[in-house]
Amino acid sequence: MQDGLSPDVFTDDDRIRPELRRQILKTIKEIEPETDKVKGVFMLGSLTGYKYTPTSDIDIMIAVEGLKPDRAKTHAVKQFNGKMAVGTRRTISYFLAT
Repeated sequence: MQDGLSPDVFTDDDRIRPELRRQILKTIKEIEPETDKVKGVFMLGSLTGYKYTPTSDIDIMIAVEGLKPDRAKTHAVKQFNGKMAVGTRRTISYFLAT
């Protein structure tokens, strides 16, 4: 158990660091160009609480309206998974949901 949120991901007031937020939003626009279909973006996993470790990744769930199984969309998500989060030693994993 940690004393606070991960300082490489969050600011002192518990917000996602601006440069990381920009990276995540840019990637979401590449995964789902029709941004009006994006109904929510959620960070999940150990980094959202106090149970993270130095090797914890950043899990991002993208809620998309009317999402249907699509091989191209799945490939788009996979090509971004595992990339390094700016300003950290952590990778980012993206997931699509309805």
